[in-house]
Amino acid sequence: MRVASCLCVVLALVGACDDGDESGARSTGGGGAPGGGGAESGGSAGAGGAAGSSGGASGDADADSPGPILACSARVVSTLAGKDAGFQEGSAGPEGIARLDGVKGLAVYATVAAFVADRNNQRVRILLLDGSECEGFAGNGTPGLSDGDAELSALNAPEGVASDEQGVVYVADTGNHALRRVQSGKLETLAGGGAPGFDDGPPARFHHPTGVAVAPGGVLFVSDRDNHAVRRRDAQGNVTTLAGDGTPGFADGTGISARFSSPWGIALGKDGVLWVSDTGNDRIRKLDPAGNVTTFAGGDGSLEAPMGLALSAEGLLYVADSGHQRVLRYLPDGTQELVAGNGNTGFRNGPAASAEFSELAGLALSDAYAGGGLLVADAHQVRLIHCP
Repeated sequence: MRVASCLCVVLALVGACDDGDESGARSTGGGGAPGGGGAESGGSAGAGGAAGSSGGASGDADADSPGPILACSARVVSTLAGKDAGFQEGSAGPEGIARLDGVKGLAVYATVAAFVADRNNQRVRILLLDGSECEGFAGNGTPGLSDGDAELSALNAPEGVASDEQGVVYVADTGNHALRRVQSGKLETLAGGGAPGFDDGPPARFHHPTGVAVAPGGVLFVSDRDNHAVRRRDAQGNVTTLAGDGTPGFADGTGISARFSSPWGIALGKDGVLWVSDTGNDRIRKLDPAGNVTTFAGGDGSLEAPMGLALSAEGLLYVADSGHQRVLRYLPDGTQELVAGNGNTGFRNGPAASAEFSELAGLALSDAYAGGGLLVADAHQVRLIHCP
């Protein structure tokens, strides 16, 4: 499937595409999405909406979400796409033929699709949330750095992905030390690229950016992993450093006096607060609009190498506790709850408390499913936590 027509189908489902060749040409109702919701034509953006996602963040929470996500107690884990490592387009779901390799960041677009950072396939994929299809979206499968037609251009080990309300997709192109954008079927470089470095700009340089979140107006926030910093790119292309100075460590503080160690995921709240998974420090950090960095959770053994983050409209923070192979949820007061995972490394679907994961990474919330759902990047699969 060509990238432009695939995205047009997705946009048509939310009434945003008038391409006569594709609009309404396919139904997404036949894939049998878990939870009974499916991805429905004409649905509105839900929790995360057109998610400003990171290396797994659900991004700017949508105040118009129809209700709490995953409020049920008897949650279930299932497979939405993938099986063993490989590359194959086509039907998703547990019995589908689609294959992925090294899934990292996730971003949900409205109630119909997710964008998937398929790291080892050097691609971004588009996955319909009803499980009917997983196709190529950007990247030609060969590591490199080139702009142009999205599926003919090159990415290098992308780990972060975000989408805005218009379906514009932003990519943390980790191996290229760059920020990229896919718009109208074209892939372009926004900042960085080539050799790693730590410079504001333009020209700016990054060192293995992994998480990206998008704010209204196209402002991007980036977790710059090996610069141990949080960066910002405005709509005019100016890149500035919000916190961290390139030195790994741990310290709360303001601006460059704060220290991180290999931050991976990032999520943006509607209050402008950035949530950062400080992976090397086993902590979750908060960065407020004034530049103050504080510690929200971790440092006491409760977290190990946290990665993906997702933030709900109610202010609940979901965390991929990758070192413990669990998905956690934090209430605004810091209370920790188990969402899924028994702590063992493996693969097991079924009741959430006994489910097993092997390589947790990105997270993304969706209200495409009855009771809501949480997409989980796990090794070569996209898993789904949902209500029965």
